[in-house]
Amino acid sequence: LQCTIDIRRTVQMLRSQRSGMVQTEAQYKFVYMSVHYYIDTFAKLLHEHKRIEDTGHEYTNIRYSAEAASNQVIPISPSPFGSSMRPCNHPQCEACSSTPVVYQPEIIPPPRPKKVPRNPRPENS
Repeated sequence: LQCTIDIRRTVQMLRSQRSGMVQTEAQYKFVYMSVHYYIDTFAKLLHEHKRIEDTGHEYTNIRYSAEAASNQVIPISPSPFGSSMRPCNHPQCEACSSTPVVYQPEIIPPPRPKKVPRNPRPENS
């Protein structure tokens, strides 16, 4: 990543091979932003690989030695409403005195795409 990138010379080299490539200012900006994005992404990837090498991989679905040695099993109590999720109608039943709570996650709309300003088409001279 410690190098110099001459976008102008690279674009000139592209145009020598393909005459119609990169002719407008918007296309130059696109090339520059693409190269900038690639360098940033590559730098983040290198940083993440270095962090993993330093700290090791992080796994979330493993049992650590302290947990395995203790062999603690947490019993799961059955639902007070049974499989039908309907309370019984007995007035002395504790399950009937509480109302079941239904979890509904918030509906989050997908992110909107960013609008890229377009330059009007150049007039043919």
